[in-house]
Amino acid sequence: MDAEQVSPEEVADLMLREQLAGVLKGYRNAELWRVTSNSMLDAPLLPGDFLIVDLDGKRQLGSIVLAIQHEGGREIVLLRAHFPPKLFAVRPDPPAPLLVDGRNVTIRGVVAVRLQPEINAQSSSASRFTAGARSGS
Repeated sequence: MDAEQVSPEEVADLMLREQLAGVLKGYRNAELWRVTSNSMLDAPLLPGDFLIVDLDGKRQLGSIVLAIQHEGGREIVLLRAHFPPKLFAVRPDPPAPLLVDGRNVTIRGVVAVRLQPEINAQSSSASRFTAGARSGS
């Protein structure tokens, strides 16, 4: 699993929680996810980063998407670059690309915003947002 879904209320740091909730309000149909693997290390999406996934977002060539792989009755959450009709991990020694077929592999949404939590000496936490392509907001 490359990411886990979270709610802003689950974020321990108050300032970060408020930032995430504020950004989510700018989207009509979006979810908050936290990166849990190195599958997109060269994107760069790092473990611990927060992602706003726009469920109505337009996919463009090379968009980073959150996909679901259905395998043996399980759902595996994946973060991948979308180059239709396939999904690619962006890291050294990536696994084989996956074919998006609407049955075994489906796309849930497009990563619209990435928030990297950063610790600095001036405050308990700070953060940096990186916005992706936005649509429908």
